[in-house]
Amino acid sequence: MVIQACLVLHNMLRPESRQDYSPPELLDQEDIQRRRMVVGQWHDHQHNALGDLQVIARRPKRDAMQVDTEEEGQIWVVLSCLPTLKLGGIYIPPNDSPHYSPAQYGALAKHTTDQDKVIVLGDFNARVATPLLADRDGNYYQYQGVQDNVVNEHGRTLLNICNNNGLTVANHLYHNGNLLGGDLSFRRRENWISEIDLCIIKNECADMITNLNVDQTIPRSDHAPLCITVAIAGRQVVSPAELLHRASALGEPQYVENIQPSLPKSMQYKTVDPDVLTTELQETPTPILAENSEVCDVEAAVTEGFRIIRAAAAADAAAAVHTTRVTNRQQVTANNAWESLEPRWRRILETNDTKMIWKSINWKANVDQNMDDRPNEAQFKEHLENLLNPEHANTITSCDVSAAPYIPILDDPFTCEELSQHCTTQRVRP
Repeated sequence: MVIQACLVLHNMLRPESRQDYSPPELLDQEDIQRRRMVVGQWHDHQHNALGDLQVIARRPKRDAMQVDTEEEGQIWVVLSCLPTLKLGGIYIPPNDSPHYSPAQYGALAKHTTDQDKVIVLGDFNARVATPLLADRDGNYYQYQGVQDNVVNEHGRTLLNICNNNGLTVANHLYHNGNLLGGDLSFRRRENWISEIDLCIIKNECADMITNLNVDQTIPRSDHAPLCITVAIAGRQVVSPAELLHRASALGEPQYVENIQPSLPKSMQYKTVDPDVLTTELQETPTPILAENSEVCDVEAAVTEGFRIIRAAAAADAAAAVHTTRVTNRQQVTANNAWESLEPRWRRILETNDTKMIWKSINWKANVDQNMDDRPNEAQFKEHLENLLNPEHANTITSCDVSAAPYIPILDDPFTCEELSQHCTTQRVRP
């Protein structure tokens, strides 16, 4: 597979002088002014500069998996066919330009420090002459055919970044018997005077670039397009994690990795019958698990444990159904048997509903007038006296009140303000 990339930069597109300029019809005007770089991927071995540039300009995002344009004058692209390679396009103004900032070279260092494979095409306004750069083994690279023998301030800054980040200049590079091209890329009127459009690569990418060309035949531009060809012997196998990341980036993932199986619904401890649970545990063999046990074995053991607990809870609920009277107003089932068996005052308190609690306290003592077994006045007085003067009243003094449980609704007295506030919220029927 062959990947070719071209950097097309016209001087009138730079921030210093691109205000009243209309770019040629060959490239898309809005795309050039926004990016100032065109990166493309195709599989033709025949390279036609005009035709290829037109194709690339109309498909800047089709093969791009990641595009980063946060830094002014820079674009960083990761192609879907080679996610381990980062392509960059950079324009850095001259050091006497009001648009120049040292942070632009800092952004270059940031993108190339932790990346293993990087290829950068850019107008650095840097003249590096014959670079003195070392490869991964400490040997210096060889360069042939360099025509620009001047080193300027930008060039020294760029060479310093290359030495600190494992980068090298690909123009005129002679490596492993392969000589890459290069030529003067900037002209003034009709004369080509300097080579400031460079290809900067990581040391690991030196064997990947098979061709580098500076085309001086393109008219209406003071910069010659810089084109490179990257040959890849075979596509690298992508890990499942990388495939999932790339699929999620599309917005409509084809699959979702499910690594957490759904767990059974939780239940309260009071719903489990201890006797039934003990019997089930004695009849069920204990699972044998080790540190290197398979995931399926662990899931099977957990599932069996939930089955035992559910069986004990169902037995307790079934027993409660048989011992509870079923009425028309309240049906007791196996799922909510424990709720129905609780005292009414406890269920009211557990709701944390202030209105319902005060409504229960302010009960009007209304009774059905049609009941024949209603107690008479003498029976009520006798019941009230027995209630106020119980036979075991003297035994209360011997109780340890300090160890008694604290119940706020009974132990804390109501203040007048609280009583008045809650009484005003109650609706009184006429």
